[in-house]
Amino acid sequence: MAERLWREDRLEQAAVAMQAAFDAGLPASHQFDLQRMIDAELATRRRCRRVRVSEELELEAAAMQPAWLAAVGVVAGRALRDVTRALDVRWPMPVLLTLVPDSNWVTFVHARYGYYATRSERLKVVLPPASAQLGGCLRVAALHEMAHAGVAVVAQGRAPRWLDEGIAVWVESDGRPSGDIAGAWPLFASADALSGALEGHAMSLDGRDAAVCYAVVGRMVRDEAARGGAISLHDWLRRIGAGEPWRRAYGRAFRRPFWRTEREWRRSLRDAGGR
Repeated sequence: MAERLWREDRLEQAAVAMQAAFDAGLPASHQFDLQRMIDAELATRRRCRRVRVSEELELEAAAMQPAWLAAVGVVAGRALRDVTRALDVRWPMPVLLTLVPDSNWVTFVHARYGYYATRSERLKVVLPPASAQLGGCLRVAALHEMAHAGVAVVAQGRAPRWLDEGIAVWVESDGRPSGDIAGAWPLFASADALSGALEGHAMSLDGRDAAVCYAVVGRMVRDEAARGGAISLHDWLRRIGAGEPWRRAYGRAFRRPFWRTEREWRRSLRDAGGR
């Protein structure tokens, strides 16, 4: 019940349902991350105001100076337009960008910048203070997390983790190489292995392995976008969204088997000094 209410962005009711579950004997560790997300988003909602930036974008932030809100809206609006263009997204509902004002509320966030989560009536991007500063990495963070929203829309939530993260890195870096991939070869057995690594809790996001994984998947997507062009990339995502297995969808979109591409990636990583 609490998770359903959270996904509907009914945060007050979600917090009550979460507490009721604990009172009924649900072990706290069972839904700890969900509880912390509900608490952080609810605390933000209570302190912040929501403003509409455009038909496709809303901003939830602390009541700062109007000039600050306007500047954040400009950065976020440009990021959303860039994602829309890069992935050819037709947004079915607005994106809600929530800027958490207190870092103590999101100490649990171990993602690259913040997180994205689909809601019933909004596509919600949550950024902690470190990712939401003007003059800092706000644009990059917004591009990365909004790209996750775009992939979720086009691929209907079916994209493998490596592709989802790779597209986000590719978008945030404007298609340029991002990060050092030297030493990546021991981490890369297959695309599926990269998905497993990115999903594993053992990988520290501040560590070398995480940086290399993000750099590798970003370059993989960049290479495929260069190989087949934007039309092939869009076709691949839409085929995945229509229910095709992603490897088969790749073959139809790019007109080559994925195993061949995977083999070429492994060779390029060895050539980059990964032995």
